Amino acid sequence: MDNKKTITIIILGLVAMVGILLFLFLPSKSHLANIDFYVYDTNDNFHYEVNERLELLVNDTAAIKGKRLIWEMGNGDTLMRNTDVSYTYRKAGKYLITLKIDGKHSVNKYIKVISGLEHEAIDSIPRINGVSEGYQGEELVFSAEGYGMDTWLWEFGESGTVDAYEQQVVYSYDIPGEYTISLQTNTTKYPVKHRITIL
Repeated sequence: MDNKKTITIIILGLVAMVGILLFLFLPSKSHLANIDFYVYDTNDNFHYEVNERLELLVNDTAAIKGKRLIWEMGNGDTLMRNTDVSYTYRKAGKYLITLKIDGKHSVNKYIKVISGLEHEAIDSIPRINGVSEGYQGEELVFSAEGYGMDTWLWEFGESGTVDAYEQQVVYSYDIPGEYTISLQTNTTKYPVKHRITIL
């Protein structure tokens, strides 16, 4: 074998070994790709309100064990906690909450905080609780409020069919645009409507 072939084989072998070592010893982000967090309102009325304590929960606590978590609350405040994260917003508005894990991976979620004055009186006609503006791919929570309901048929205006059958549902729009959400219950002759804009 001549010298050129020998050198080429040695170089290819070294490159392959370096690639294998990098693959084995560099930390993988794949287990962090499924990390998400949820925001819960403590008074269970499906609204994030001014001066209400909100709880932030990560979906996979085992994956974040031993990691450094930073919560950016969208208003300039930052929290450095892994568990038992709660926060209270003092002003109404839309906020982008960002969870940063070890400074390498981040998860974002928009929330809308309303003032206590935005509540309306509850009556016997079913009502759809949910945002009127959201983002493409964002998980949006909608709930039906009213008396005597025991069946719910949700249509979100994207599929053309009934999309969900529960009192509280989570839906994510694939395409931006204007949509009309329809809710049919056992207490109504005609569906209740709710308009939403997806950006």
